[in-house]
Parts: sequence; structure tokens; C-alpha cells
Amino acid sequence: MGQEHRIKVKIADRSYNRTIHSELEEEAIRKAAQWINEKIVKLSRLYTQVPLIDIITIVALNEGIEKFEVQKKLDENNSEIGKLSADLKNYVESLK
Repeated sequence: MGQEHRIKVKIADRSYNRTIHSELEEEAIRKAAQWINEKIVKLSRLYTQVPLIDIITIVALNEGIEKFEVQKKLDENNSEIGKLSADLKNYVESLK
């Protein structure tokens, strides 16, 4: 693709225009919108008396929590990789 163009995605019966720069970005936006809509539908069925804005807020909060947890695991893994790399370097140096 290479060029920017606009796409429209729908979330909770509202349309949003987005400018994208690649097919990968378009795919990510469309999948994210689909995921969000699926979560909204699921929660709306569970909590029929809860206003839509509150459902959307719960979806956003849950996504934020998940992102935080994934980032924490990534940081821990990167730290472990750094330690293993240092151990490997020390081991190789000890062989010389």
C-alpha cells in the first residue's frame, strides 16, 4: 500500500474514520474494532440494565488491565533475557 488512505470502522453503532498508512495498520484497526464490538455485545448480554457507556468503559478498563499485565510480563522476560545473556557471555569468556 504505502500511501495513506481513510477507512471507516464501526464501534458500538458509531462510525469512526481513521487514516491509515499500511495494510498491516488497517488489519490491526479492523481486528481491534471487531474485538471491541464482540466484548461490548458479550457484556451487554450479561448486564442488560447497564448503560452502553458503562459497558464501553468496562471494556476499556479490562483492555488497560490486560495491557498492563502483558507489559509487566514482557519487562520480566526482557530482564531474564538480559541475565541469561550476561551469564552466557561470562561462560564464553571463562572458556578462553
